[in-house]
Amino acid sequence: MAKTREEKNYTFAFDDSGGIEPFLNPDKTFREGQFPFLIIAAIGLRNDLLEKFYDEWNLLRGDIKAALDLSHLPPLHARLMFGASRPETYRKMPNPYLNVDQALTQEWFIRAFDILNALSKVKGGAGGLSAIYRRESYKSSVTYGFQTELSTKESSFIKLNTKGKKKSYHQKYLSAASSVLIRPVFDCFGMIQEIMRQIDGEAQVFLDPFSSSDGLNDEIVFDFIRQHLALPKISSVRRVEDTDNEPLSQAADLIAYGHFRDELIQVRLKNGQNPPFEPMLEAARIRWGPPRICSADVGHIWRRKRSDRRYDQISVAAMYSTAFYELQKFHPDFTNQYLVTPDEFLNRVIKILGNTKAGYIPILKDGVLEAWEAINTISPQKGEDRP
Repeated sequence: MAKTREEKNYTFAFDDSGGIEPFLNPDKTFREGQFPFLIIAAIGLRNDLLEKFYDEWNLLRGDIKAALDLSHLPPLHARLMFGASRPETYRKMPNPYLNVDQALTQEWFIRAFDILNALSKVKGGAGGLSAIYRRESYKSSVTYGFQTELSTKESSFIKLNTKGKKKSYHQKYLSAASSVLIRPVFDCFGMIQEIMRQIDGEAQVFLDPFSSSDGLNDEIVFDFIRQHLALPKISSVRRVEDTDNEPLSQAADLIAYGHFRDELIQVRLKNGQNPPFEPMLEAARIRWGPPRICSADVGHIWRRKRSDRRYDQISVAAMYSTAFYELQKFHPDFTNQYLVTPDEFLNRVIKILGNTKAGYIPILKDGVLEAWEAINTISPQKGEDRP
């Protein structure tokens, strides 16, 4: 009897929790953010278990629908279910969890983790990643480059030539160029690639739309990274626009929230506060490690690879790529005429940064700034406007 081929292909989804505001304010000062850290969490399921997962997750949603007397299956989104200030509305509709007793939402939270836990007990069935990024640790490297004289001159040129669109430079370029999410997205791709390399499998990845993060387009980041960094084990990436109907994205949301609440409690304890006991988090901790899909410590392996200068250069250029394409959507002629392409920017990164991590890489094409400054140093004749 022929041996059945062991399933080695997976589907991953990841989500964020915490402060996702860009690092920089419009005046290029460092933005502290609502929270001092960002959590990125991912869940991976073996493809032959996806149908079972979807059935059980939607069964739980069906029970919630019946309990709340709803006309539709509600999503399991942590920010709707938990916290002292749950939003009153969600996507122009009443929040179905707004007045629900916290004991009941915690019961549903625990049931969700029971589903994941059962799948993780299947050998190689389910696993996850979770990482924390503290804003303060990026403060000097992010602000230094954008506060140099060259950066000030180039931003003045861009703002002058894109005016007419309110806050265009900040919303369409600077926010994307200082996105807190670029490094986590980059790391998630790297660690998923490493997991699949260890088990000789392939993965498809579901991305959260990160709708509240100005300018970040994670598909563009992935395409740029895949172009310059070998990621053969990631077969496809799909941006999930409607996470309300994607259970795997909802699972990643709950995992990220559990880690976020745990870290927030530690911050408050450090600040001398006495946060209440969180039975929900204790229950989640017991049910979800998260377990590993493979025996190797992929986080350690990736961090070791990540220390290579090439990875740093690609992540810096990936940050520029999403800012470039975001500005291009609104000012295509200007962007194409005056700004270097992401590939050209990467070449500058390699040439200019060398062995240093902090600095500013010019984004205007050669000669553009010099020509503009030369024109603007000529005093206009009487009755003439300055160009």
